[in-house]
Amino acid sequence: MKPQENEEITIDIMELLRVFLHRIPLILAAAILCGSIGFGYASFFLPKEYTSSTYMYVKNNNQEKEVIDQQDLAASKSLIDTYIVILQNHVVVREVGNHLMEQYGETQVSSCFSVTDGAISPDELKNCVTMQSDGNTEVLKISATTKDPEISAAICDIYAEVAPSFLIRIVGAGSVEIIGAAEISAAPSAPDIPKITLIAAFCGFAL
Repeated sequence: MKPQENEEITIDIMELLRVFLHRIPLILAAAILCGSIGFGYASFFLPKEYTSSTYMYVKNNNQEKEVIDQQDLAASKSLIDTYIVILQNHVVVREVGNHLMEQYGETQVSSCFSVTDGAISPDELKNCVTMQSDGNTEVLKISATTKDPEISAAICDIYAEVAPSFLIRIVGAGSVEIIGAAEISAAPSAPDIPKITLIAAFCGFAL
């Protein structure tokens, strides 16, 4: 019985393979069609977003000495977590929003955020900004993603401008050095057109 069972399984697999090979043109056509639809949708219907970043070097007070040891570096890294919590507070976010409104005006800012009574929604502004340690370093990376590349870069630069006064006043320890101004992104960071196209093509293939 076992040889017959194995033979039946082999015949079934070969039959499935034959059917699959026979349908390859249809499968490829479905994959190409769905991939094209995904590409067109991502290219022409999904809103484009632009990301800019600025970097700040965090150092504790002990780093004024000539020799920096591992304990000093560890202290700097721990300060980054504290700084992030402070910079995400609504007081700081509102300050950034006020500077942004003064710099660009309601017309341009309203293309990215809800503006009520001349003020940007703090929650919307906070949600478009990410803060994290750049790798396992003492560098704080602040990134902003909006529909306007100029606005994204401006948010990063304003954060870099207002951050030192808030951080030093509240924490009372450490300091930050701005590494450089944020660059205006020439290419959108989203949507990820190649990824969406591949997913759509795979769906067509599976279908």
